[in-house]
Amino acid sequence: MLTDRLIALPRRAKQFVVMLLDAGLALFATWLAYSLRLDMLHWPLEQQWWVYGLAVVLSLRVFVRFGLYRA
Repeated sequence: MLTDRLIALPRRAKQFVVMLLDAGLALFATWLAYSLRLDMLHWPLEQQWWVYGLAVVLSLRVFVRFGLYRA
């Protein structure tokens, strides 16, 4: 089962999986914020991709700073 395999992973691998999940959720939250603000489905243009990258970088830095990946 997938949960058994995830539980069996070493600590660093679990932290990496959680960081990937957080990065994906940060991208989704940014997309959702744009879509709700514009009142239509948003597809990023060339110059808007840096906002998505910035959302991921800032969220991961804040989470690391607050120690969310230590537990």
